[in-house]
Amino acid sequence: MKAGARVKFSWRQRFDAWLARRRPEIGSACRLSQRRLYIVPTRSGLLFALVLLLILAGAANYGSSMAFVLVFLLIGVGINAIWLTHANLSGLVIEPGSVAPVFVGDRATFRLRLKNPQARMRSALKCGWYDEIELQFRCQLKGLSDVNISLTEIAGQRGWFSPSPIRLGSAWPLGLFYVWTVFHLSQKILVYPQPAKIGVPLPLRAQDGGEKSIFGQSQVLGNDDFVGLRPYRIGDSPGRLDWRALARGGELQAREFHGNSAGRLILDWWQLGESGVEARLSRLCRWVLEAESGSYDYGLRLPGLEIAPGCGPQHRHQILKALALFGSGQSAVGSGQ
Repeated sequence: MKAGARVKFSWRQRFDAWLARRRPEIGSACRLSQRRLYIVPTRSGLLFALVLLLILAGAANYGSSMAFVLVFLLIGVGINAIWLTHANLSGLVIEPGSVAPVFVGDRATFRLRLKNPQARMRSALKCGWYDEIELQFRCQLKGLSDVNISLTEIAGQRGWFSPSPIRLGSAWPLGLFYVWTVFHLSQKILVYPQPAKIGVPLPLRAQDGGEKSIFGQSQVLGNDDFVGLRPYRIGDSPGRLDWRALARGGELQAREFHGNSAGRLILDWWQLGESGVEARLSRLCRWVLEAESGSYDYGLRLPGLEIAPGCGPQHRHQILKALALFGSGQSAVGSGQ
């Protein structure tokens, strides 16, 4: 690395470290005050200042009063541009939005709402990730209005995924100065393991005369023969609910089946053929999705953890969450997930 590049890199590191100490972490509504805004001249602003110096030098050399008037008039324009550019962001309110889990390799979406609590319009606003050269989201806010912003980032590994710093800036009205702020969302997105390719089917066939599954779990309920209706329980699959009875004004009930060919499944870590932690988690993830789509009762057995059979969106999330955090040492407590 050349000496000039090393110096530039060192200054960038120092600047980022200083900025990180001042960067707020937003977990609720945050108002952009003067302390959180930074303003610097743009390249056009620096060129504008250079032109003013040249005109001022010419005016002093030739003693032209009209040239002095022009210089001071343009200086006044520049000073007003500083105030107007800073006011374009000052007072805006940032609110973090909701997040949803994704799988490894998918784009994680972070949402936030930008509010304008004042009557004046905010023009030429740009928002995006801090390291982006060209920010991906552009908008303008009318007085007393708001706008929803969605920023995406690829989730590269399972577990809790924190977003990169976000930058909001504007060079309105003349492009001579750039005002900006950097903040960090406190939300974390849960990233499930990447599902394995469809290939190995669900372990539905039983051994020992159909009394046990290949994982040793007794088969009590299946999808073969209809037994009757029972009261709805939280976590029941929508495919098992009796919607006709509900439409007639009755209570919400779930259909119950009995059979031997497809019972309660225990997806067992020790019975997998794949080698490697991530390969096993991917296979278990694929089986969870297939079992849920087939309305099976399924559970999970991992080293140090066992989840009883069940079905439904909440049960699916519980098992996928266990797979996502397996062996990571990360807390199972997240922002609304």
